Parts: sequence; C-alpha cells; structure tokens
Amino acid sequence: MNFKKKAAKVIRIATIPPIAVAVLLLMLYFFKEGVFASVWELLISMAFLALIPILAYPIAWVVPKLKQMGRDGERNLSFAACVLGYLLAVIYGYTSGVSKGLTVIYLTYFISVVLLTVINKAIKFRASGHSCCVFGPMVVICYEFGLVYAIPCAILFAAVAWSSLFLKRHTLKELIAGAAVSSIAFGISLLIVGG
Repeated sequence: MNFKKKAAKVIRIATIPPIAVAVLLLMLYFFKEGVFASVWELLISMAFLALIPILAYPIAWVVPKLKQMGRDGERNLSFAACVLGYLLAVIYGYTSGVSKGLTVIYLTYFISVVLLTVINKAIKFRASGHSCCVFGPMVVICYEFGLVYAIPCAILFAAVAWSSLFLKRHTLKELIAGAAVSSIAFGISLLIVGG
C-alpha cells in the first residue's frame, strides 16, 4: 500500500463520525462555559452521540447476516444506531433541561440523520454521512469559538474530502450534499431553540 492510500485511510478512520463528535464535545466541555452543567452531561452526550453509533461496527462484524452483507450491512446498521442514539439524546435533552448550546447539538445531529435518511432512501441520492458528521462539528466550533477556527476547519475538511475522493467512497457532489445537510440541520436547530 502506497503512502497516499495509507494517508487517506488514516484520515478517513480518524474522522469517523463518533470521533468527530467526541472531539467536539470535549472541546466544548473544556473550553466553553455554559454548554455542559456537569461531567455527567458530557458522559451521557458521549454515550448517545458517539458510543451508540460506534457500536454498530462491532455488531456488524459479529452478526452473521450483517457480516454477509459486508459494507452495506455495516452502513445500514450504522444509520439505525445513529437514529437511535441521536433520538435518545434529544429526548434526554428536553426531559433534563440541558443548555441551549447542548440542545442545538442534539437537534443538529438528529435532524441531520433524518435529512440524510430522506435524501439517501427516498430521493435515492447518496449524500455522505461521513461528510455530514465531520462538517457539522466544524460549524458548531466556528459558531461557538469564532470564525478564527474556519481556516483549520476548512483544511481538515479538505483533507477528509480528499481521502473520500481518493478512496472512491464518495463523489464531490455527495460530499458537498453531506456538508450542506449538517449546515441546514444546524440552522434549523438554532431556529427551534432560539439560539
């Protein structure tokens, strides 16, 4: 395997959605006051937004029917796990009275997965879930910490896009659609919460 292929795979794995959201949540917990009321909120957020979705991968490897389906079985289970985790986060957020900032994050993830499902299943266009779940945290980071973060976020997103294109996982249109979905979901969430 040549260097470019190794680099593309490392970038792709290092930016899987559960890792992207974990980085976002940790940044907010340690560097932004008022988002989390306690370490418990951080842990429960990690469980709903990162742990439940990432469990889809080992489950897909051990359940024979899913294993036979290969990447498609893994992808379908991952979508289902995301819907479950993100829905639980929204329910928790509204029943526990978390901050507006955390409610926006929960809603953004949930609305994103709903929009991706509609686009991918109903419209039959394969918008990139990877792109969506990497770009979403970048939007939140720029919103919460300022536009000074736009340049490093743009460089990171370019690397993610390059890796997806190089590995032939997505087309440029699919990557742009995924990023657009997270931006739209964030905007809708802000309107709902009144942020």
